[in-house]
Order: sequence, then structure tokens, then C-alpha cells
Amino acid sequence: MSEYQYYEFCNINKPTSPEARTEMKALSSRTKVTTHRPLPDFIEEIYDKRFSKLMPDEVKTIEQLFASHEKKKKIKKQKKES
Repeated sequence: MSEYQYYEFCNINKPTSPEARTEMKALSSRTKVTTHRPLPDFIEEIYDKRFSKLMPDEVKTIEQLFASHEKKKKIKKQKKES
């Protein structure tokens, strides 16, 4: 019976150092270790592809979005009851 081991490493904040890549490669003979760009660069690229701009016009926190959503629900409920 053979055993298959799968390791996945995700480094999203900074590129993987050469020492860390060597250490990860030692875990398995089939390991593919690559360096990735920092997360902000990746997000900018994806956002640019999707919306054709690097940043949103208005930045809101999750709390602000949730409060806005709850306010809209409350107004809708009041209209429905009237």
C-alpha cells in the first residue's frame, strides 16, 4: 500500500525566503515550492482586472457595510408594516 502525502504552503504577506523553501522541499520529494507576490499586490491586480481601476472610490469597513444593510432592512420592514 502506498501513502500519498500532500503539503500545501501559502505565504501571502511576503515572499518565501530561500531557507524556508529549502526546509519545505525537505518534507517531500514531490514538493513544489514557489515564491508568491505579497497579498496587496495580488489584490490590486485582481481588482484592476475586474473593475479596471486599482482602488475603490469609497472604502468601507465590514461594520459600516453591516450597519448600512441593517438600516435598509429596518426601513424596508417599516414600509411593509405601514
